[in-house]
Amino acid sequence: MVYLQYAAAATFGLAGLWLCFLNWHVFIVRHVHGKPSPSWIPLLPGGLLSAGFALWPDNPFHWLWWVGFVVDWGSLPGIGYSILFHLAKRGSPLDEDR
Repeated sequence: MVYLQYAAAATFGLAGLWLCFLNWHVFIVRHVHGKPSPSWIPLLPGGLLSAGFALWPDNPFHWLWWVGFVVDWGSLPGIGYSILFHLAKRGSPLDEDR
């Protein structure tokens, strides 16, 4: 049974790591190089990383499962950036020109 748990954790972790890498690649191409790029995948890589970390047997740091959502651009950083971008684009709610 432990082997199945290792296999599931490794599969989730590696898939999440690969998708996290792709999300950061989209960020670098779009925001650093200023070129068009495909869109990023929200929440899935962070969820897979977190599931892989939480499922790993005998992990003394299992309580750090949430770190996957912080490291992945498509999760907390990307969604936070999108919210700030749309708020800045909309302007102040006190603008009289509206």
